[in-house]
Amino acid sequence: MDTRSDSESDGGTRIDDHVIRELFGLCLGLQGLVPVQARQENRVRLAGYVDRLDALIRSIRVAGGLSVTGGETLPQRLLTTVEDQSVVLGLPVHVEFRGRLDLSAELSDRIVLVVRDAMHNIACHANASSACLRVGSLDGFVTVEITDDGRDLNPAARINAQAGYRGALGRTAAVGTHLTWTACVR
Repeated sequence: MDTRSDSESDGGTRIDDHVIRELFGLCLGLQGLVPVQARQENRVRLAGYVDRLDALIRSIRVAGGLSVTGGETLPQRLLTTVEDQSVVLGLPVHVEFRGRLDLSAELSDRIVLVVRDAMHNIACHANASSACLRVGSLDGFVTVEITDDGRDLNPAARINAQAGYRGALGRTAAVGTHLTWTACVR
């Protein structure tokens, strides 16, 4: 009788979804430490580790067809992400949800990553005192809007960072920054 699991018998290694969630949480925690580092070289080095860990998580998820979710709804995941980042930001973040947000796991993962990255960018703003996150769905599209009252120090970096999440991205900076990310639900 063969006692190996299916993944062991075909020569592969199975990584459980809970391991991916732990790695994702670790990545968020490390990302939160970047802006509080006093020395620039430490911020750069830590940000590099976060990027490498994030890329590794994406690679594992793609290879294994895994999702970062743990049975939580998208709104629950976003509230957790905002709460984690709010501690780092030290500023209030108003959150609003509209429409049906029972989206596919893949789209939900992208939305969480967009919000996490946007919140990270807010942490890099000078003089931001508040932020607002709105997520809604309507007519087959989901829209994520993030606004803050800070100054965007590097808008090109923000656009480049968000572009990898397959959605349309818009940005205005009249007062503060208004980021809008839209994707098709279907």
